[in-house]
Amino acid sequence: MHRTLRIRFLRSIGVLAALVLAAPAGATVVRYDAALQDDGSWRYHYVVSVSAQGDGVGQFAVFFARELYANLRDWSAPTGWDALIQQPANGPGLVDDGLVDFCSQGPLGTCDGARIAPGSALGGFSVAFDWLGSGLPDRQTFEVRDPDDFALVFAGTTVGAAAVPAPPAVWLMTAGLFGVLAVRRRRAMSVHPPRTAP
Repeated sequence: MHRTLRIRFLRSIGVLAALVLAAPAGATVVRYDAALQDDGSWRYHYVVSVSAQGDGVGQFAVFFARELYANLRDWSAPTGWDALIQQPANGPGLVDDGLVDFCSQGPLGTCDGARIAPGSALGGFSVAFDWLGSGLPDRQTFEVRDPDDFALVFAGTTVGAAAVPAPPAVWLMTAGLFGVLAVRRRRAMSVHPPRTAP
């Protein structure tokens, strides 16, 4: 019986370790909330979170699939941030998805302003659009770029505001809790061995 418990415990620790190691170290998470407007259009609201291990974020772009979105407009951003909208191109010979590129403006009007610091989050980003798909607007792809040389830093998919991914620290604390419980159980078993029937 003790061997079975030990094997289960080791498997649990292995699974938790795999989840921790699989989490991207420098990940940026873009959470969204889609809200229906009075005029029948939609608005995405975004919050950008930068992991403590990541670099600061000074520029990111969210993409709008041409078959699902139209008429991107009326963007907003926190003070010091600017946006550039590229409309989705639908038509003969046009195959580009749309995008909204947000960047932190510096004193010269370039994307060299204050970045979202590692371990912090910034909200207040939004854009209105017409939804061409069925059902509700869903996840989008995004890219984080280095504003100095426009090199790709991170790419991912937006996450619904209700779906909050657990950070790696939570998995480490959970693994530690399982370890403490296993040690306490083992000590209790050695002090008070289970009774056997005569």
